Amino acid sequence: MFTDIIFPLNRLESAEVVIATLAGLVFYHSLKTIYRLWFHPLSKFPGPKLAAATSVYEFYYSVIQDGMFPWKIKEMHEIYGPVVRITPHELHFSDPDFYNEIYTGQMKPRDKFVPFYQFTGAVTSAFETHDAKLHNSRRQPLMNVFAKKEVTKMEPLIMSKIKILAQRFERAIKEQTPIQLDSAFAALTSDIISEYGYGRCLEYLHDDAFKSDIRESLLASLSLFHIIRFVPAIMMLAKVLPYKLVKLLNPQLSKVLALRRLILEMTVGELDKLEKNIPSDARLVKSLTAPSIPDSEKTLERLGDEGFVILNAGVTSGKILAFTAFHLLNNDNAVSKKLYDELKEAFPDPKAIENVSLRDLESLPYLVSVLARDSHFILWKLRMEQKGVVWEGLRLALGPLTRLPRTAPAASPLVYKDKMIPPGTGISTSNYFLHMNPELFPNPTEFRPERWSENPEKAQTLQNYIVTFGKGTRHCLGKAYLYMTMAVLTRSFGMELYETSEKDVEVARDRLFGYPMQPSKGVRILPKAVRA
Repeated sequence: MFTDIIFPLNRLESAEVVIATLAGLVFYHSLKTIYRLWFHPLSKFPGPKLAAATSVYEFYYSVIQDGMFPWKIKEMHEIYGPVVRITPHELHFSDPDFYNEIYTGQMKPRDKFVPFYQFTGAVTSAFETHDAKLHNSRRQPLMNVFAKKEVTKMEPLIMSKIKILAQRFERAIKEQTPIQLDSAFAALTSDIISEYGYGRCLEYLHDDAFKSDIRESLLASLSLFHIIRFVPAIMMLAKVLPYKLVKLLNPQLSKVLALRRLILEMTVGELDKLEKNIPSDARLVKSLTAPSIPDSEKTLERLGDEGFVILNAGVTSGKILAFTAFHLLNNDNAVSKKLYDELKEAFPDPKAIENVSLRDLESLPYLVSVLARDSHFILWKLRMEQKGVVWEGLRLALGPLTRLPRTAPAASPLVYKDKMIPPGTGISTSNYFLHMNPELFPNPTEFRPERWSENPEKAQTLQNYIVTFGKGTRHCLGKAYLYMTMAVLTRSFGMELYETSEKDVEVARDRLFGYPMQPSKGVRILPKAVRA
């Protein structure tokens, strides 16, 4: 009888505890919502009330709706204007002229917004370093490796790999087989950067399908990006679990870890050489372990994290070039034919293009009107058109689609149109809102290289709004790679699209980079006979 009384009491007490806990949670979240909506420092900025109240709003469009948040942000700007509160602690801007106030560079460094940068697992890389001062110190060795002067020295290496790709085009012509440009260009960049950074070419250009561990890793990372950004513990846990267990639980995630293992293997090999005073060509490893670098920054974790980001970032250049090639070849090859005619006139000998330098392709200024009567006008015009093709390709490829927020400073308060932005606020704009701005680029979805030559003076200004590679040193390497690859392949081969449409390159979902709405086999082409 006594137990009959005690057990119901226990059950009653347990129920009361559950009810009290739930009531406490409801009360807490109600207070938090009231604070965020009416008393938060960002409460005076416009935006949807639900976005201001909870991050579940962003989670819904990013994860449940699978990468649709940038288009929701676009809709917000159409309703609320150039500055919108998109999450409880973030503002997003659609004003192109405010870009340089957010992404200021070293002159006025901005910390990165901590809650956002936890999705690569490369926590000691410059990319995921939040503190501006530490970020700049970690970025400096990379600037040394990818500075324009160093990239110029790298041109023979770039060209040697482009020649190997050209041989693969010749083979495809003989076998009458298509080439997937996304894979081919990813293999090209992987071979260039692995040899330059680690002194070891990974030989992906020689694989029959251009299979690249780096590209496999990147695609796996991007497929999981929208989830891991909200649950970064997934990546942290995967790094400490046994590799075979991760492969069993999530094969996609294991591809990311496989790349990290490969980078560690290459790094340890080069460190062993350096320790034994054996000559090493690993420019990245040597720069990251230079005598001026503190010992705390030379750990294997740090070297692995930086290499992981650099190699993955390199592969994105291949995706950008594939996008550019599609637009060149679309609409009956009209743009490609025009570019070929100009290349042929400038380089009558097809072999000459194989020794072209970046300086040959980009050194002349934009003052076409001043030089219209010059006997070398055709060559100047070539430079203009070539630049237009590359810049237009960079613009439509976008680079990262996801916003990459910085933190509003406390020392020097940031003001936007008479509104002070509270210190600590996440502030961002995405490449999409620059590259697809109709005031800067009329009919922005259209591939029009001519827009860069119609008004050379304006074109010079518009270049400042192309941020595909950001504003850092990788821009130099990316530009060299794009110019040289495009020039050699367009001058040397005919190409036509193979079972590829605009649906294969549309930017319709956010997976850090833009992805099509439906699964795509990428940009595929049939190479044609070598051009005389």
